[in-house]
Amino acid sequence: MSHYFTPVGGNIRQVTKDIVIHSCPFTRGYLLNFGGRMTCVKLPTADDAVVVFAPTPVCEQSEAALKLLAGDKPNVKYLVAPDFEHHMALKAWKDKFPKALIIGPEELKEKKKAEGIDIDIAFKPEEGNKLLSGAALESVGFPKELVDTFDAVYLPSHANKEVMLYHKPSETLLEADAIFNTPSNEQYKGSGVNPKGSWGIPNLMNYMSFDSYLQQKLWSKLYPDPAAAKKAYNELLRLPIRRIIPCHGDLIEGPPAEIASKLEDLVKTL
Repeated sequence: MSHYFTPVGGNIRQVTKDIVIHSCPFTRGYLLNFGGRMTCVKLPTADDAVVVFAPTPVCEQSEAALKLLAGDKPNVKYLVAPDFEHHMALKAWKDKFPKALIIGPEELKEKKKAEGIDIDIAFKPEEGNKLLSGAALESVGFPKELVDTFDAVYLPSHANKEVMLYHKPSETLLEADAIFNTPSNEQYKGSGVNPKGSWGIPNLMNYMSFDSYLQQKLWSKLYPDPAAAKKAYNELLRLPIRRIIPCHGDLIEGPPAEIASKLEDLVKTL
């Protein structure tokens, strides 16, 4: 069972001039302190359009994150549900911004029907396991303002059908369950809960840092089609990545060559 805290709480931070994050506690099974994160990206458009990736619940802190990025009347035009797990808050955000388009894997359509929500821009399996940019992203349905700002990788080869977005201006990769970097220090900061575990019980997530042995073992289990996933990651590795913003754990930042080396080590486990 997964749950956010009540109230959700958390912390907000401006990562770059165009990116603000809301990091908050999120727990599975009342023991695994995963942490949760929403990433808000402002597009370089005349209307200051905002993309919300992996939305956390609508709350004081998530709304404050939007205001920090885009002022008192943020123009949320796109909501990204990056996989089968990160869509719990979609309805609340769609109700708040009814004109926003939802982006996600096509396979999520059936799952959201009961809430009366559609996936407006859906990645199909045949568009998966490769780096998508320019005309290839337009064929998915991305408007020009998104194509100009992002590249994307869709991984139907991942157990959760993962969508990753690469923010070209800041060389930042946004992802949900593809890469963990725990313990989730920023997400639990100020919550009164130790992300490393409590009652003398160590949290398994202590050992899921970007370059950890446990993450390598997880990767070998997460991909039903490892060859396809490996192809996609090798294409992604052509891009300079100086920052990864995961949904679970602390941000990964450093020289692109260093990040690429660690990601290459993970890819070798597939």
